[in-house]
Amino acid sequence: AVYDIDGDGRQEVICFMVDPGVERASKWDLEGVELAILDGETGEVKRRAAPEELARCNAYEGGEAHIANYVHQRLMIANFSGNERAQDFVVKVGNDVLAFNHRLEVLWHYRNKWYRYPGHSAYIPAVGDLDGDGRDEVYGGHFGLDCDGSVLWERFVGDNADSVLVEEWGVERAAIVSGSGQVLDARGGQ
Repeated sequence: AVYDIDGDGRQEVICFMVDPGVERASKWDLEGVELAILDGETGEVKRRAAPEELARCNAYEGGEAHIANYVHQRLMIANFSGNERAQDFVVKVGNDVLAFNHRLEVLWHYRNKWYRYPGHSAYIPAVGDLDGDGRDEVYGGHFGLDCDGSVLWERFVGDNADSVLVEEWGVERAAIVSGSGQVLDARGGQ
């Protein structure tokens, strides 16, 4: 993600990087991978962290690899902390949804229970403020999470809930889920 996450007026790059001290890394888990904030102009590392919660993320559930659910990862800027401007971000890695602040500290961790294809949750959830409290929520197709990671709702809404968009729908904002064409409000209602 490219964004001024630390509020210094200059863009940073928020990314995953293989820890330079690791001899060998696997593409199927994040052990040996760290988060980094790079200066957007020079590429210099401004901050790095290897939270234990991130290191435990992998492509496996019940001894089986769920590759399709794992390979779609995107860092999304969010405002979970209620700051004047967004300074947090979230990522879904396999079955784990992790939220971080601009200091790369873990804010919360949610474990997704829909991982079997085609009944999986969104590969990449959406972020947006549907309840109007000034803080973002996370919508993953089969779940909605409040700004603090607490569960707003969980239910199966249909197969192939691959993607979610938070957007205006009529006069209100809604989470629009690709699986079965669902349009959901902040509490998961249709």
